[in-house]
Amino acid sequence: MRAIIVAFALAALPASALAQQFEERDGYVVMEMESVPIPSGHEWERRTDIPGASGSHYLFTGNGICNGPAGSPLRYTFRVHTGGTYRLHLRAARTHHCVTGAPQANGRCSEHDRTCTSLSIPDGDRCPASDQCVRTDISNDAFVHVEEAGGGYVPFVGQPGGSVGDPIKLFGGGNQAWSWTGARALDIHGKHDADWVLEPGDYTLVLQGRSQLFRIDRLMFYDTARGGRGGGEDLAETLFTPPPPPEDAGPPPGEDAG
Repeated sequence: MRAIIVAFALAALPASALAQQFEERDGYVVMEMESVPIPSGHEWERRTDIPGASGSHYLFTGNGICNGPAGSPLRYTFRVHTGGTYRLHLRAARTHHCVTGAPQANGRCSEHDRTCTSLSIPDGDRCPASDQCVRTDISNDAFVHVEEAGGGYVPFVGQPGGSVGDPIKLFGGGNQAWSWTGARALDIHGKHDADWVLEPGDYTLVLQGRSQLFRIDRLMFYDTARGGRGGGEDLAETLFTPPPPPEDAGPPPGEDAG
């Protein structure tokens, strides 16, 4: 019923507002991945095979387990009512892999074991063979960037000049379990907080696949001056509510209403 009401309300909007799917409320913008359908031919799958998701989630199936070019963009449009510095977090799940290498005492790979060929999914921190180790730093990221209403690229706070205009790697998530991305999770010429200065207006978060088997459940922006990640983790998604239509004021004074 809720989906029908939202669809009906969106149908009544002027063309300029039709693209808005979400809005900021009290400093938070909360979005479910599945609220944006996967376009035909895109390398995402809607899944329910990791418990604890808020509904279903999306799994990226393209590229390799380490990386690959940005592709299969999903666009999440939202309206900011009160300007500020907004920080982005994803509720995500990564996938650890067994690869060829010499395991350390904890079963994990050393910095020298950088192979990107998955042999299997480990059992905890152990792989089935003595010449295999667990890589924890792959299948753990997506590309993101923010656009203004006219499609212009919005740099994040402190973005290196040579990278402006590029998709940005954002990493995190638990191993086959849901976890919010942390601080300094943007990785482009160094590690950075995922902060954007957003004035009141309309924006689009563009999310693209990077590493295979990375999963995303939810997306959240919060105004760093008014809230924090913990305050938004359990919020319902902030679907865009169109303003009510103007009321009929009746005939001008002095004219006969009949």
